[in-house]
Amino acid sequence: MLVINKNLNKIFNKKIIKIIKYFNVFFYNLFIWIYIIILIYILINKKYFKIINIYINNILYIYKYLINFLFIIYY
Repeated sequence: MLVINKNLNKIFNKKIIKIIKYFNVFFYNLFIWIYIIILIYILINKKYFKIINIYINNILYIYKYLINFLFIIYY
């Protein structure tokens, strides 16, 4: 009985790891697309820079923070 339980446990653990890996890749791709859309939106609508600059003085920091956040999510 113990052998069967160990085998089932191994199979179950492997399936869980595969599911987690799949969702990690899926959500990473989702975050990349979200931030690409945000960057395009910021570039197209420059009038919104004033709203963003309330919190960030320099416009270049916006891109820097967004890109850094992407890499933080990746790792």
